[in-house]
Amino acid sequence: MVSEEDEVAALDRVLTRTVLTKDEDLQQLLTKLLPALIQKLSTTQPKVRAKVLELLNHINKRVKALPSTQLPLIPLVKLALDGSAGPMVRSFALVYVEMGQPRAPPQQQLEAVPLLLDGLASRPPQHRAVALRVVTAALALLKPAPAGSYSEVVAAAPAATAAGSSSSTVSTPINAPSLLPAAAADRQLLLDHALKVLLYQRPSSGNRAPATPLGLANAAAVGGAPAAPAAPPPPGLSSADVAALEEKGVPAQDSLIQLKLGLLCLLGAAAAGVPGNAAAAAKAASSAPAAVAVTRSEPGDNTAAAGSMEVDQQQPAAAGNSKALSGVFLTSEELLLPLLAASCDPYEAVARRGSDLLVKIINPDAARPAVDLESPPLVKSLMTLMLGDQDPSAAPPAPTPAGPALAVRIMTLLVRSVAAAQTFPAAPLVMSACMFGPSSSPRLVRLGAEWAGWVFKHAESHQLRAMAGPVSARLMAAVGLAEEQALTGEEGGEDGMQVDGAPAANPAAGGVSSSSAALSSLSGSAEARGHVFSALAQLTQRLPDMFQGDTVLATRLFAALSVEPAGSRTALQEALGGLAAAMTAGMQGQPAAVGGGDIAAGPVDESKRTEIEQLLMKNITSDQASVRLCAAQWANRLFPRTHMPSRYICLLAAGDSKPEVRDVGLSGLGLSRVQIPPGSTPSAYQTAVSKLGLPSPGNIIDYLVHRHKQLAMTADLSRALPLSDPSCQALVEFIRAAATAAAASGQGPMASYTPQAHALLLEN
Repeated sequence: MVSEEDEVAALDRVLTRTVLTKDEDLQQLLTKLLPALIQKLSTTQPKVRAKVLELLNHINKRVKALPSTQLPLIPLVKLALDGSAGPMVRSFALVYVEMGQPRAPPQQQLEAVPLLLDGLASRPPQHRAVALRVVTAALALLKPAPAGSYSEVVAAAPAATAAGSSSSTVSTPINAPSLLPAAAADRQLLLDHALKVLLYQRPSSGNRAPATPLGLANAAAVGGAPAAPAAPPPPGLSSADVAALEEKGVPAQDSLIQLKLGLLCLLGAAAAGVPGNAAAAAKAASSAPAAVAVTRSEPGDNTAAAGSMEVDQQQPAAAGNSKALSGVFLTSEELLLPLLAASCDPYEAVARRGSDLLVKIINPDAARPAVDLESPPLVKSLMTLMLGDQDPSAAPPAPTPAGPALAVRIMTLLVRSVAAAQTFPAAPLVMSACMFGPSSSPRLVRLGAEWAGWVFKHAESHQLRAMAGPVSARLMAAVGLAEEQALTGEEGGEDGMQVDGAPAANPAAGGVSSSSAALSSLSGSAEARGHVFSALAQLTQRLPDMFQGDTVLATRLFAALSVEPAGSRTALQEALGGLAAAMTAGMQGQPAAVGGGDIAAGPVDESKRTEIEQLLMKNITSDQASVRLCAAQWANRLFPRTHMPSRYICLLAAGDSKPEVRDVGLSGLGLSRVQIPPGSTPSAYQTAVSKLGLPSPGNIIDYLVHRHKQLAMTADLSRALPLSDPSCQALVEFIRAAATAAAASGQGPMASYTPQAHALLLEN
């Protein structure tokens, strides 16, 4: 066994020869020396370890001064991945891997990629971060093949490397799927890192690193200006993510673009959905579970100069290029998030490439995109990226929410996913983030309103009931149908649906609150307002018991209908129709079924019924035809035909100038052509009116006299008719039908009904 003194003496001789080695011969020396030195760090002899560190320190100084000197990248990678090596050996090997990666030829850099990715999930976090940085930098060498398909990429040497060698400028075809690890956990780590790189943006000004307490104290002592506040992380990233990506400094703009384009080249070339890969991917999927055969180092592969550490400078290095790699293809679900992020990148080259790949592989705007939008993991990942730290369940340090452009991309997919609508509590949080979040935009407000309708339509009943109250209150307030305090909870309290983590605006500082932004966006967008009204219509259908006595909402909807622009008026009429359906049972004195349950809500109070009668009576005389139409429809639908106030409203509608309003009025009186066909025989007429459930003629006359006292007076030709001519004609037909139905049923004449009263009414 070699003594410690002999080891130190041998290392001294190696140090002397290294110092005397010419610069042009240093690369050949390090091919064998550097891995052997790093292995020596596993020794338990302190003097030997100190001498090794001294020798490595000298090598570091020499190498940093010689940028063209290459390090033995592949042997260093194998040493860093050697499970039998000690932690110190693996750590130092990784340091030199990161140092040697930009110096190595493109083929060696890409050869190291699958080695570093294989087993990535089982390594310590620090080693994992270094490996991912090296892999990302190596993938920046990938370029699209000239005039090739998306599945073809080549490795192109950087300009600094290609300048001294004509052979390095040749682009070599690369089998991109062979670079990916076979294990799903390793592959997911790579995809997560790729997403973070694609989301990363350089700080526009200042530094993201927070000022130290000592720096702030020194600035205050000398009276200097306080340090600029730290820049927030880019959308979609946390401060920890940014710190990891900027560990070696903020990348230059050109370098960052190349990193992103290299990742996109790998993702596109390894996508199973790309036409060039379709056949190979299908074959791989139909075969036995595939495993990537990567040549990995065995313990002892990197041993060299075991005892004396003497190195033969003339011995050539081994090529180390023999590999047997089988391809691994990426599914559309794995690619969705990175491609969405790339398509919204601020750099035009990255955004164009990302958009091309997104359309080619996934085509998210198609009726059936190439991803399963009902996949719970996919839905969860989309919502997590969308919400960021606005999700209360997000583990700290949580990332910031997605930026407006990326959020729009995500929402166009979520509004087609039933599984997303049934994800609680993320679904209402997504709606609130779109419409009231700090990064809300007019387009996001429209998508948030559309999302609300989608959630109301597809959410589970118990989830819908839990969210319906606060969500609908905020939506109604956003379109001006409720007090603005509903946007921020009860007066003086906190926001009942405030997204956790969303910074509140400071009105005193001139800030604009997200609620005000939502009001502004909705007031100028008929499409967004239409989505809100459609969402309300869905909610009235799903939970009718919540609205059966809501006369306040009915009043506000009718008031809005008279001023609503044409673009959203149809949706508002739909909401009014849904509210009428929800209120029908209660208004007719029947129990209303509770949505999603077997319990029944009781009939509404008489006072509520009176409020609705007065509301319809007011709106049947509106200047807007759409308002009169809805009033006639409500009177026809909410009350039975024996209810005289509603029949009077139908009587007024029967004399309207608009044919659609007139038809609804005649239908409410039982006088439409469908109910009483023209030219009916007396027996057929009697049969038809007997089925209509009309009030007695005495009740009709009593109510009309109550409304118009002149009908009980002596006729005066100078006096104006109480009703329009068409309404008077409908009244005559209505009384005739009621009298015929009463006679057919065998009922005697009412006490208040006399032929004289009938004749007097006709005279007036």
